Amino acid sequence: MSLEMLGIGRRELQDALEAVKQMASPQLSKASKNTYLLCPVDETLWDLKFVISTAFELNRTQNVPSGWVTDSFQQDISALGFAQLKFLIDAKHPPKGRMLGIRGFDATELFAPHLVIFPNGDEAADFLSPDKSNDKPAGNASRSERLINGFVRNQTLVAQVKKAAKGRCDRCGHRGFKTATGERYLEVHHKVWLSEGGKDEAENLVALCAVCHAKEHFGCKRAYR
Repeated sequence: MSLEMLGIGRRELQDALEAVKQMASPQLSKASKNTYLLCPVDETLWDLKFVISTAFELNRTQNVPSGWVTDSFQQDISALGFAQLKFLIDAKHPPKGRMLGIRGFDATELFAPHLVIFPNGDEAADFLSPDKSNDKPAGNASRSERLINGFVRNQTLVAQVKKAAKGRCDRCGHRGFKTATGERYLEVHHKVWLSEGGKDEAENLVALCAVCHAKEHFGCKRAYR
């Protein structure tokens, strides 16, 4: 049975992602140890099983197949425009699981063998592996920084910036619109873009409403440099 047949589309999956980000005490037993969803809004990784479970709960989905696994919806998720990351070996410290998603963020986890599945269906083995890049940084710290800047954001920092904004855009001061979970919608922006050498750190991040974020990237004048 497909996600579409169960009433879950792109909007419902994104709403579930936003809900997961706001959970103070998530049920870790529902989390996947090895499969993650890349949020297209802020490029953070989240436990795929937990996101899908949350989508079912928010939409009061009936007739959910028992014993479903994340692989059951792999093609559906790609069709909805989301990238997925699947580790090819068991978590380092079962049953705790990897320190990614709702468990936190440890960039060194991304060096484990994995498969990235892009929205168009293309797959890339060990996409985040250092030998996939022409640069040869020395030391785990440098390599971890490059991986974060090149593919995923640190969701802990993203959450901190949004919390500090208290629902208001740092650029215009207006409140973000309310999401299905009742939270104010904001997007985290790098003042100095990563492509310009900016860092993925708190001092370089601001929380913006969707309009101001678009202005920063596509407008004729930027408020931040």
